[in-house]
Amino acid sequence: MVKKGTRLSVKFKAPLQIDYTASNDDIMETVMVAIEQSRLMQHAGVEV
Repeated sequence: MVKKGTRLSVKFKAPLQIDYTASNDDIMETVMVAIEQSRLMQHAGVEV
């Protein structure tokens, strides 16, 4: 489904620094924070 008149934007950020020895949950949280989709940001009321 495509909404007409919707402005799309892309933000390029610095490469992620991932600790591959960390747990899966920690790596997932790192990624989620980087793409601004973490549960912490949603609960804090940060607009994503």
